[in-house]
Amino acid sequence: MPIALIYLCAAMLFIGAAPIPWYDYYTFLRFVGCSVFAFAAFILFRRKRWPLALVYAILAVAFNPFIKVHFPTEVWNLVDIVAGVLLLFTAKMLSAKA
Repeated sequence: MPIALIYLCAAMLFIGAAPIPWYDYYTFLRFVGCSVFAFAAFILFRRKRWPLALVYAILAVAFNPFIKVHFPTEVWNLVDIVAGVLLLFTAKMLSAKA
């Protein structure tokens, strides 16, 4: 996965934790987040990193733009921050060729 895409998604997640008035941004964030998390889960399953792959698969389901998961705003803010930090910590692992 391109490292720029990982950093872009992490930045979008951190911005998503801020109270912005554009609902369309959150819809776009769901599409980007679901795609990146699903691709990350795929990469990690192929590399047999099962626990981390499962975490990314759960995040992909949570950010699914078609069947929305409804959490209170405070919970989504926490999920956005934790997911962004997780992406930053695993960026090299996800972008490395194996």
